[in-house]
Amino acid sequence: RHSGQRKGDRILVTDRDMIVYLATGAEPPTPVFHPIQLLCNFPFAAAASALADSLDRHPAFVVVGEPSLHLQCQIADRLTLLQARLARDYDFLRSFQSTVTGSPGSFAVYRLKDRLQTNVYTDLY
Repeated sequence: RHSGQRKGDRILVTDRDMIVYLATGAEPPTPVFHPIQLLCNFPFAAAASALADSLDRHPAFVVVGEPSLHLQCQIADRLTLLQARLARDYDFLRSFQSTVTGSPGSFAVYRLKDRLQTNVYTDLY
């Protein structure tokens, strides 16, 4: 919250430390947000484009594990998409040690570059 989080901001947690949603009180940008649904071939239609759809909603913050959680099922193109969108649309804010879940490593937080024009969300639920 010290990073400029505003009421109504959406956050995307891409691969681990999903407890960030609870800790910040923020919701994901779309109803499909579990890492397996975002990064793998999950057996329902909405999962095929879940990561792109989430990034298209321009969440105010994106949280990425460092090192990224490697799932056996993950699709390399989805990680490529994530890295490209982070480079284009987000600024690296900082890294944090992952002490909440006990997972080794840390996570990086990225903040949307231009929040004034993209801070409006429609209710997806």
